Amino acid sequence: MKTHVPLLTSPTHHSTNLFKDLLKSSYATLPHAVKHVHQGMQDISLEGSCTVMRGKTLLGKAMAFFAKIPPAGENIPIKVIIRRTRNGVQWIRSFGKHEMTSTLRNAQGLLSESLGPARFLFRLQGSEQGIRWIPVRIRAMGIPLPLRLFDFDIREYADQERYHFNVKVEIVGLGLLVHYQGRLEADV
Repeated sequence: MKTHVPLLTSPTHHSTNLFKDLLKSSYATLPHAVKHVHQGMQDISLEGSCTVMRGKTLLGKAMAFFAKIPPAGENIPIKVIIRRTRNGVQWIRSFGKHEMTSTLRNAQGLLSESLGPARFLFRLQGSEQGIRWIPVRIRAMGIPLPLRLFDFDIREYADQERYHFNVKVEIVGLGLLVHYQGRLEADV
């Protein structure tokens, strides 16, 4: 399985490390496999597998459709390309044949993620366990959504020197919106 494929980087790409800038001194404490994924200026391609669960409510299905959440399944092959752009970092996630792309950037010390018509602001917490993404604000189609409507568990961590991710979002009182978790192979 390919684990790390450098991609061509144009001269217009940023020369900073987004996650290092946001995590500041806690970046140094991250597990090696997590740091490797966020290492900086070169574009990378990672492969692995994941499990995806989706909510079954009408609201959950509609939100998943607009956010381009992948279909449910187990042991889905996943490929993630992390590409540095003029405006930040683009994550292109391919869950089998389903693609989900988001753009990440520094928004005054917070991580801004644009995913379809949704915009999220996160405060990142780094430690020797990995990175925890704490939501600060959500907007969907320009409309602010109250954080109290959602329960988030978003983490990046290492297990036996392998990079792992966990993204779980629930709608309070209605249940699961999406939960995807898995691993990506990274040269460590």
